[in-house]
Amino acid sequence: MRGVREAFNLRKIAKCLLPGFFFAASTALLSMAYSQGVTASMNMVLGKIYTPIAAFASRWILKKFYMWLEWMSLIITTLASVTFGALQAGGGAAGGGGASIFAMSLVIVSATSSVFASLSVERILKNETSCFNINKVRLDVASLMWSIVFLPIIGWVSVATQDSGHSRQQDAFWNLRPPDSCQDSACWGPLGSNRTCSSEMCSCECSSGVFVAWNSLAPPGQAPYLQHVLVPIVYIAIAVNVFQGWLGAMVAYKFSTVERAIADSFSLLLVFFVGEPLLNARMPDDAALNIVAFIVPLSAACFMVGTAELRKLCELCGLDIRGTKKKEETQVEEEQTSSDSGEDRE
Repeated sequence: MRGVREAFNLRKIAKCLLPGFFFAASTALLSMAYSQGVTASMNMVLGKIYTPIAAFASRWILKKFYMWLEWMSLIITTLASVTFGALQAGGGAAGGGGASIFAMSLVIVSATSSVFASLSVERILKNETSCFNINKVRLDVASLMWSIVFLPIIGWVSVATQDSGHSRQQDAFWNLRPPDSCQDSACWGPLGSNRTCSSEMCSCECSSGVFVAWNSLAPPGQAPYLQHVLVPIVYIAIAVNVFQGWLGAMVAYKFSTVERAIADSFSLLLVFFVGEPLLNARMPDDAALNIVAFIVPLSAACFMVGTAELRKLCELCGLDIRGTKKKEETQVEEEQTSSDSGEDRE
């Protein structure tokens, strides 16, 4: 009970409202981008702007220093990730060409918001004396509060932009909307059309509310391997999202935001060589795509080597990773200076 009271300390939760806002905003913006026509491949391409933004932001905000090998590795990793995503989008049936400039801008702003969220978490967690799990609960509570605030905002934006043709009835929780198992195209039209749940042609049972279709399984005809999973797909997504958030915060707590971004580059390999064959029953057979995919871990390994060498150099020079003298040595020098000045006065 003591740990629970400490985790739900309102004053500490208030300190986490800023990173909680950035996390919730990042998720909301990305959801809006998907609703505006951005595909997963396009999100993968544009989302990799996270890495250079994280490097520059940590350099100027947290005063961190990176050697030339680390900068080169960051550039190679970013370009390789973008090339990988572009090749994947160009080779698929659903490329990223249908997305509008506004939708792609949402992805970029979402990645930028995620950077500032991670930097805020890094600063807060490293200045806190509580254990990681307690701090993570505070961050999740703050993020949940902002997510609830964003629920009506997302719906309002969707309704306000219905003239664009991308406004979906399922974006606003107060609208009637069909479950995922509905195969009637007369129920899935954009707002303002005659192909919504309000239409007499719609044959599916529609309902409104926040938790509509939460018990739906994998949609028929999609993700063949998930057709045999009896757990609703929403709960699987929540579990994966919570685990990814916990793991990302742990990496930022133990290491840094930039190292978290570098480690996140390996998700390309996981999605491409494991996730896609499992979900789509299709093995990767594009030689160019496969070769580019392996550039990512190699450049990430170069970054890790550069970081290790920089730490060794800092230890030899008595500096920390920011290039400033360690506190212990600074205190010793101050004591020596004060003792020398005392001897001079005598």
